[in-house]
Order: sequence, then structure tokens, then C-alpha cells
Amino acid sequence: MNDPRADMLTLLAQERDAILHGQYDRLASIAADMTDCATRLQAQSADPTALIAIKKHMERNQNLIGAALGGIAAAQERVNAMQSVRDGLKTYDPSGKIDTVTTARSKLEKKA
Repeated sequence: MNDPRADMLTLLAQERDAILHGQYDRLASIAADMTDCATRLQAQSADPTALIAIKKHMERNQNLIGAALGGIAAAQERVNAMQSVRDGLKTYDPSGKIDTVTTARSKLEKKA
């Protein structure tokens, strides 16, 4: 790791790969390496072209992280909805009050 600009682009590519493959456990170590690389980058004279490329890659990764977080939130909402239906269906009775219709558990036994 001699050229911090090239190193940062490599780290950003690794970060993108981790996000796309759902390997979120890798992100913490990549972030630590990026922090060290950013420190080295600040010590050098700024090359505007290289900095623009780095910024572009960072923005792309930021968008990917945002999309991943949105997907996780949507999945959590779906799981919550499924659990809510499993526990009972909420409806309104004729007077307009919330009523819960309990659902019977399936007695079907699954065998391997």
C-alpha cells in the first residue's frame, strides 16, 4: 500500500463487493482500513482527478448501503406483518371497534 489514492479505490471496490454479496461483517475492517488510507491521503497533495474518482465511488457505495438498509427495513416489515397475521387477524366489528380474529394453528405435522 504505497499510493493512498489507488489503495482507497481498491478499498472502495472491496466495500462494494461486500455490500453486493451481503458480507456486512467485512465492512467494519474495510472502514478501518479506509480511515487509515484517508489519513495518508490527506498528507499528500490533492490530485483533483483522483479525488473526483474516489468521491464517485464513495457516492455509489453510499447509495448501495442505503438500498441495502431499505431492503432490510422492508423485510422486517414483512416479517412483522406475517407474525401479526399468525397471531390473529385484526378487523373491525359492526360497531367499528377493533376486533381480533384468532387463527387456528395448523395441526398438519411435517415429516422429514
